[in-house]
Amino acid sequence: MSLEAVMQNDELLDAVRQAWDGSAEHARALSAVIRSLAVLGRSSVHIEKR
Repeated sequence: MSLEAVMQNDELLDAVRQAWDGSAEHARALSAVIRSLAVLGRSSVHIEKR
């Protein structure tokens, strides 16, 4: 996934804006949550590509 694609995804950016308090500590916590959800997306992306 490119940075450009992420930056063009208004829904994702709005969610980050609403959830993030602006601190580095909170950024690390949100990043951990997002990365933990990647496992869910891999299986559905794999199925859609078939």
